[in-house]
Amino acid sequence: MIRILVISILFLLLGLIVFVRPRSAILPTLAFLAILGDFRRILGSLSGFGGTDPTLLVAPAIAALLFLMALAFHRLRFDTALSKWMLALAALMVLQIFNPAQGGIMVGAAGALFYLVPLLWFWIGKAFGSAHLVEAAVVRVVLPLAVLAALLGIWQTAFGLLPYQTAWVQEAGYAALWVGGNVRPIGFFTSSVEYGHFLAIALVSVWAAYLIRRRQALIVLLPLFAAAIFLASMRGVLILSLFAMVALWALQGRSRVVWLPRA
Repeated sequence: MIRILVISILFLLLGLIVFVRPRSAILPTLAFLAILGDFRRILGSLSGFGGTDPTLLVAPAIAALLFLMALAFHRLRFDTALSKWMLALAALMVLQIFNPAQGGIMVGAAGALFYLVPLLWFWIGKAFGSAHLVEAAVVRVVLPLAVLAALLGIWQTAFGLLPYQTAWVQEAGYAALWVGGNVRPIGFFTSSVEYGHFLAIALVSVWAAYLIRRRQALIVLLPLFAAAIFLASMRGVLILSLFAMVALWALQGRSRVVWLPRA
C-alpha cells in the first residue's frame, strides 16, 4: 500500500503538469527515469521486494499522456523521411503484440512497454522539443544528476553499496556487480551499465560545451566524470566516450579537408 500510495501521488503530480503545460513535464519525467533504480530500491526496502512493481508504469504513462497531448494539439507531423520510417517501425511493433508464437497477448503487451513506449519519446521530442529544451535537459537534469551519481559511484567503489542497495542486490541475484571481490558502482541507477552510459553522456556534453565556447566553466566537471567511468572499469563506455570527444574536436575544423588529419 505504501508503494501504491507513493506512485499514485507521483503520477497525479506529473499528470497534472502534463495537462497544464506539457513541455514542463518532460524534464521532471526524465529526472525520474534517471533515479528510477534507487526509487524502486527505497520503496522495496519499505514495502518489500518482489512481486509486480507498478513503479515501472509511471514514466510510460506520462509518455503516453504527452503523446496524446501532442496528438490533441495537432503537433504530430510526418514531414521528414525519419518520421515516416519511425511510424513504420511503430506499426510493426504494434503488430508484434499480437504475434501468436510468443506465448500470449500479455507477453506482447509487456514487450510493448519496453520497446514501443520508448519510441513515443521521438514524437514527444518532435512535438515539444527545441534547442532551448535540449540545453535545459543537459544543464538542469543530466549534469546535476551526473555529478551526484559520480560522487556516489566513487564512494561505492571505495566502500561498497549502501545497505538498501545491498539488500536489493541480494534479493535480485545481481551477481554481475561483483567482480573479483570488488563491487561495480551503480550510483542510483538500475544497473552499472546505465550508470556508465549516463556519465558518458555528461562527459561528452561538457566537452561539447567547451568546444563551442558555451558554458565553458562546466569543463571543471570533466575530470570527475572521467575518473568515475575509469573506476567503474567500463572499457567500452570509456573508449566510446573518447571516440565521441575526438570526433567532436575533429569536426570543429574549418573545412572537411582537415577533419581526418585532426581525427
